[in-house]
Amino acid sequence: MSLNVMYSSNDRLICDSVQGVVRGALEQHGSALVLVPDFRAQLVASRELAAAGLGLGVRVETPASWARERWDVWGDGTRVVSPVARDLAIRSLLASQGDACPLDSNPGTVTVISRLAREALPWLKASLDALDAEKSPASAALTSAEREAVLLAIAYGESLSARSLVEECQVMDSVVGSIV
Repeated sequence: MSLNVMYSSNDRLICDSVQGVVRGALEQHGSALVLVPDFRAQLVASRELAAAGLGLGVRVETPASWARERWDVWGDGTRVVSPVARDLAIRSLLASQGDACPLDSNPGTVTVISRLAREALPWLKASLDALDAEKSPASAALTSAEREAVLLAIAYGESLSARSLVEECQVMDSVVGSIV
């Protein structure tokens, strides 16, 4: 199936040009997939497509829901970690570091490390290694606390496989990497 990426300044999510591409995909392939940024847009797009007579054979999904579906079928059997499980694992990791860790085990620290892991886990180690290798002013851009937060997020990521878990960003990186 071909890939059509469309950008539009039209206020309507499913404008005439999108409808044309979807119609073409239906005629050529018998199905179409429309990716939209979030759940609200998913609902709006589904309604607009149905109103245009394009409800059958067209799936409207978010990138995250699309990647999860692929992961459920072609993944390695791990499950996407829940926000609560992520926070608990990071809180436990912080507690296990004790006095060796310069970061406090408070809700704010847990939130920062959780967000870092949730949004950037596949790229953290490579980014940190690149900064270390450069020895440039950019490599000094991280404070010791920021560096420790990144290291804790990496350690958290390494602990996921033992629990048969994976972060959604890892799923998206893996799924997209396998089709590109």
